[in-house]
Amino acid sequence: MRKYLFSAAALLLLTATQTYAQPKVKAKDDKMKMKDMDKSKDNGNNMPAGTNMTTANSSNMDYPYTAEYSSQFEIGNPQDAKMILNLWKDYEDNKLERHADYFSDTVSMLMADGTVLHGIQNVGTAVQQQRAMYDPVKTTVIAWMPLKSVDKNENWVSIWGQMTATDKNGKATTTRVNEVWHINKAGKIDYMEQVAGKVPERNQ
Repeated sequence: MRKYLFSAAALLLLTATQTYAQPKVKAKDDKMKMKDMDKSKDNGNNMPAGTNMTTANSSNMDYPYTAEYSSQFEIGNPQDAKMILNLWKDYEDNKLERHADYFSDTVSMLMADGTVLHGIQNVGTAVQQQRAMYDPVKTTVIAWMPLKSVDKNENWVSIWGQMTATDKNGKATTTRVNEVWHINKAGKIDYMEQVAGKVPERNQ
């Protein structure tokens, strides 16, 4: 009986102590939360200011390879992604001139078949000739991501999609496409690299 009375008394004392201490603890917690909010308000997460997801998640990782270009990326400018999506839409609609001003005069492209194009005129001619082979073209965008290389301070867009192109004889070919686009400091596209693979007919 005394055991139960002691337990009940202890419970009452603990409850009373917690009730009395709660305002002080809550006030302390509120101050700490405010400090955390001040630290994280610049980067939109619960990490200290200046911390990016790449640094937080991979700084201590022991990778088997070292990136030749960069392995430190964060989410880039959504406007860069919109620019590339507009170009994909222009190709689908066969309106290649619609956003010709997106490109730098010195743009270079490495196409999926190994062809390397240099200069805005050569790029424009080659793309127009390729697009003229098909009608229509149906595009599906699977994913895209604007990226910023933190250590290089350069902007990229990665895009992954699928194109079904029908030639003049009515034969349709579906191709999976992955591209990376580089946006220079002037906001112009100066490089694109493409890889592609034909989708088996049973999956088209």
